[in-house]
Amino acid sequence: MANIQMPPKEPVAPPRDFASQPLERQADQIKDTLDNLVTSTKKATDLLKDASSSSLQAACEYNSKLMEFAVANNQANMDWARKLTEFRSPADFIGAMGEHARVQFDTFARQAKELSALAAHVVPKVGDMH
Repeated sequence: MANIQMPPKEPVAPPRDFASQPLERQADQIKDTLDNLVTSTKKATDLLKDASSSSLQAACEYNSKLMEFAVANNQANMDWARKLTEFRSPADFIGAMGEHARVQFDTFARQAKELSALAAHVVPKVGDMH
């Protein structure tokens, strides 16, 4: 086992006796302390407001994109349902079904990529609030 030696402790200066100071000096110190407290509280409040605002904005952007995709996907499904009534043979149906599946897969992949990019853009916004 290694022998670890701690550095020698520096002598600590005795605390200033607040009660022995003149009243004006005490009042100035109290005022400075209260001013610092008010400033710190205001900064903390502003930080929380910014965090809440940024979080809300980020959630709205993400939800808006989700709704946009839901509308587009619903429209694609309605178009597909309408197209189902037009097929005259099983071969037409199978060919169209393959095409529809490919288009929908590409659409879902693009939507997932957009949501990932939006999330990556939103996370730094929320994280930069310090």
